[in-house]
Amino acid sequence: MELSQLRHFHAVVVHGKVGEAARAEGIAQPALTQSVRRLERDLGCALVERAGRGVRVTEAGLLFDRRIAGALDEIDAARDEVRRFAAGEERTVRVSIGAASGLMAEAIARFRAERPDGRFEIRHFDAGARCDVRSLTRSQGAGPAASDTRAVFTERIMVAFPRQMHERLVTEGRLRSGAIPVAELAGAPFLTMSASVGFRGVCDVACARAGFAPSIACESDNPATVERMISLGLGVGFWPEHSWGPVGENCRLVPVDGEGFARDIVVELMDAGREPSRAFFACACRTIAAAFDAPGRGEAGALCPGH
Repeated sequence: MELSQLRHFHAVVVHGKVGEAARAEGIAQPALTQSVRRLERDLGCALVERAGRGVRVTEAGLLFDRRIAGALDEIDAARDEVRRFAAGEERTVRVSIGAASGLMAEAIARFRAERPDGRFEIRHFDAGARCDVRSLTRSQGAGPAASDTRAVFTERIMVAFPRQMHERLVTEGRLRSGAIPVAELAGAPFLTMSASVGFRGVCDVACARAGFAPSIACESDNPATVERMISLGLGVGFWPEHSWGPVGENCRLVPVDGEGFARDIVVELMDAGREPSRAFFACACRTIAAAFDAPGRGEAGALCPGH
């Protein structure tokens, strides 16, 4: 017994004529007749019989059709649902975000404006998680260079000072070189991102290389909160030159005169076989490059070819 046989017989019941049933099923009338005959042999009873120039469904046929009609509807519904799911999956881009979350969100917004039917699955960065595109942070130069599936953007790690503290440092001549010597940061109260954030890890490594550990006054998962507390004069904090955007008017950014105070933001295309993934990778690269190239925000790092 085959599904096509059930469909052909059900079509005869619905349309009442073999010819109309065959046209509805998109096959020749003799082929549909043979299909119904094979079904009758499988069941061991007649389902339709001749009635003048047409056919009549037997009592056994009516009973059988009542049983299979609902099942055929369920099969059709399941087929349509799977097709819709598959179409959605084809449009879905899985993004793992471990760096530049604001810029990645902007890239998603731009992509969806261009492709309203685009779908995203977002997750926090996990090196082992399945994803199509991911962003991560690392110390400058600590990993593979740019390629066709990897873009690398380098930015300095600055120190954000309260405006009044910055003015005092300038008056005292401690910023004559335009940068703050790394030794000056030892002992300063730091307002930082939490230890789970990749940017914090790069900063801690750079400080350790300089021979001190930051004196943490407060931690937050939100850069805006860090910036707000700095602007209130509660401490100083590290701030990436481009990816978090500018600070407020009550903060001032100063470069660090010391080794290692820079980071790479890496955007990787993990599934180059799917067109939506490739398109979003390109969109993310363009978005980050535009932010890094914005006037007053410094130079962008090395890009993968074409981006």
